[in-house]
Amino acid sequence: MKKLNFVFAMVLSVGFVMGQNTATVSQTGDNGQASITQGGGTLNVAAVTQAESALNLPSGIQKATVKQTGNSNSAIVGQTETGGGGHVTNNAYIEQIGEENKSVQSTYAGNYNSGQNVWGKQKGNKNELNQTWQGGYTNSFNATMTGDRNKVNQGWKASNSHGYVTILGSDNKATQGLYNDNEGYSIGIKIDQIGDLNEATQEFKGGAQGHNNVGTILQTGDNNEAAQTVNGYDVYAKIDQLGDNNLATQTITGNSNFSSLSYIEVAQDGADNTAEQGVFGNNNKAKTTQTGDDNVAKTIQNGNSNQVVVLQMGMANKANLTQDGGAKADINQDGDNNTLMGLVLDPMATSLNGSTLDLDQMGNGNTLHLQQTNGAMATVNQDGMTNTSIVIQN
Repeated sequence: MKKLNFVFAMVLSVGFVMGQNTATVSQTGDNGQASITQGGGTLNVAAVTQAESALNLPSGIQKATVKQTGNSNSAIVGQTETGGGGHVTNNAYIEQIGEENKSVQSTYAGNYNSGQNVWGKQKGNKNELNQTWQGGYTNSFNATMTGDRNKVNQGWKASNSHGYVTILGSDNKATQGLYNDNEGYSIGIKIDQIGDLNEATQEFKGGAQGHNNVGTILQTGDNNEAAQTVNGYDVYAKIDQLGDNNLATQTITGNSNFSSLSYIEVAQDGADNTAEQGVFGNNNKAKTTQTGDDNVAKTIQNGNSNQVVVLQMGMANKANLTQDGGAKADINQDGDNNTLMGLVLDPMATSLNGSTLDLDQMGNGNTLHLQQTNGAMATVNQDGMTNTSIVIQN
């Protein structure tokens, strides 16, 4: 029996040591090609760094591929493209299958270097994927995750680029961030989550010159949360949620102009959903569409020529409104026992200082509570039985 135990202990020891493999590849120059495959075990590490200059002609294509199977593994790929530009394509690919794995992909391609591609793929639970980008244009991010309690982050400073996150599973978190004052032109980012208890966040900080950008979040399932923050002009951001007990939050700041308006939109289909929109600055637009019962739409507007549209179709829905500074709100509630009121516990919706409200309530038992000051205007249409309208103007 002692001999058997000794042999068994040796097998465990050897297996544990074999599981901690480390592979490091560093390449400098054109046409770098690197591929690392680590199968099975735990705590494996794979690292690839590649650097070349686009001034070298003919400039080649850097390719890095890492594939890992097992748990608690780490994969790192860093690619650098220097020089004046003109380089066409670099590719970085990481694939991990297992639990609690981590991936980091970073790319620097300054000036006019273009066509960089990054793709991360993870299958399992409690995995993490980080992708970062700086410089260049017409770049592409892709992240695909299957499993629960996973995290993915994409962040970049680039122009004419695209980022996509696709997640199948529950309790996952996805973040996308676009940061730059001088770039961020024609950016398209998208998060698609299928499952429950997921979180998605998108942030646009393009400053005065970050424009013509599109961000979308699509969530299918219950108890999900989505948030978008927009700072700049000529930005379109949308959240689509299909399911119950979901929360969508959008905030837009900055001054647009009439030829390049910023526009945020929420569409929710289900019950007990909440949409929150904050519109600040000038010449911005917002829209909320809710289909189902017991939904809540909260809107805050402050600034000149901002516009918001709220459409609620269902029973016992609530619209909360406060607006100031010449803003305009168009609210349509179709169903019974719907209410327009103020925020939090304030029973009165407020429309102040030249702001305009156009309200249509169709159904029975609907209620309006509104207070207006300093030249504000209100048009109210209620069609149904036992409706109540209270408007106070000072």
